[in-house]
Amino acid sequence: MSSTGNKEKIAYTYILSKGHTEEKNYGLKAAEVSSLPPSIILDAKNITNHITQQILQRQRSTPETLRQRAVYHLATGLIQTARNSRLDPDSLRIYLKGLKKKYETACPVFGQTEEQL
Repeated sequence: MSSTGNKEKIAYTYILSKGHTEEKNYGLKAAEVSSLPPSIILDAKNITNHITQQILQRQRSTPETLRQRAVYHLATGLIQTARNSRLDPDSLRIYLKGLKKKYETACPVFGQTEEQL
């Protein structure tokens, strides 16, 4: 930003293009260098933080997120068992039943197909 006489000018260093920016909170950063009152910028930051927290909370607790987490833990357990297990067949069967039970407990939508979610 520079000023010539009474006129302020902004030198843009970005080119506008369709899509979204990878820059986090670009609008807030642009507002900080504008002539907006600091109280408005502070309010905007508080609102941004509040919305971000709400989004994170929803992502942690959606049925799909819980299902994905349960599938990940099941897959990890199965891979580790396949690579490292030296259990006899009966012990392996018991262990795998335990993994299945853990999955069924952790997955809130166990038994539903992806179309039903």
